[in-house]
Amino acid sequence: MYDEGKLGLDDPVSKHLPEMKGCQVQGKEAPFSPEHEMTVRDLMRHTSGLSYGASGNEAADKLYKAANVLDSNSTLADMTAKLGRVPLPFEPSKDWGYGVSSDVLGRVVEVVSGQSLDEFFQQHICKPLDMKDTGFFVPDEKLERFAANYTSDGKGLLTLLDAPAKSTYRKSPKLLSGGGGLVSTARDYMRFLMMIARGGELDGARILSDKTVRLMKTNQLSESVGWIKFGGQVRDGIGFGLGFSVCVKPSAWAPQSHLGEYGWGGAASTHYWSSPKDDLVVVTLEQTMPYSPMTEVAVKGLIYDAIIDR
Repeated sequence: MYDEGKLGLDDPVSKHLPEMKGCQVQGKEAPFSPEHEMTVRDLMRHTSGLSYGASGNEAADKLYKAANVLDSNSTLADMTAKLGRVPLPFEPSKDWGYGVSSDVLGRVVEVVSGQSLDEFFQQHICKPLDMKDTGFFVPDEKLERFAANYTSDGKGLLTLLDAPAKSTYRKSPKLLSGGGGLVSTARDYMRFLMMIARGGELDGARILSDKTVRLMKTNQLSESVGWIKFGGQVRDGIGFGLGFSVCVKPSAWAPQSHLGEYGWGGAASTHYWSSPKDDLVVVTLEQTMPYSPMTEVAVKGLIYDAIIDR
């Protein structure tokens, strides 16, 4: 939609979602108006001020949790209506925080396109790329291929968390989460990432312009924001583009990563990364929660070391 001129990266989010106009920031004493209004670009790079209710701003986190923002029995429209009434833990564009930004983007997509998020994904991404196993639920005829999900104690003990036969993913959800609602396969995920790696086109299907893809893979964080962080843990040398983390400089945090590498991880310890200079795309699928980086750490060095430059 950005390529088609239907929305701008620096559009205020409230231009498309009026219910989020006038979002306040939770200060130490009381809520206050931010210096800059949240933009679409902020949503894409997670500088929106939105969180998952674990930002460290206790007052804001408490109100977020009380609002039950990601209620599975509500819609994306319900979600953004709630968010418009909950103060942000930090000012938009002033810091980086992982949160419901992608879910809000999902609602922006619905409003601007006039389609539900699942319909938009199928028409504009999945069908053109032949991603035939990607969606918000698993139909009965594919259930035998659906992997179980486990909890891990980090020491080798796995406990069944989500059995395919009883999974909530067997039916279409009411909340079409833009931040973590899809099921997919390694093949489909690879086709999506190959499209990105090839500048927005795969097998004759043009999804994005090359210019837009370059923006997505380029660090969009200002020097004042710095590197991405989780709690007090700063991922030194790792910035964020429009949807991907980006390796900007060598660091002790990611010693195996190559400059320009982009990617991200999923809640069930899935990982993907792409290194343009190595012409490399990697997808690893695990199925354990809470999130662990162990698979990526274990295989990344081996994969890079196996590359022979001819």
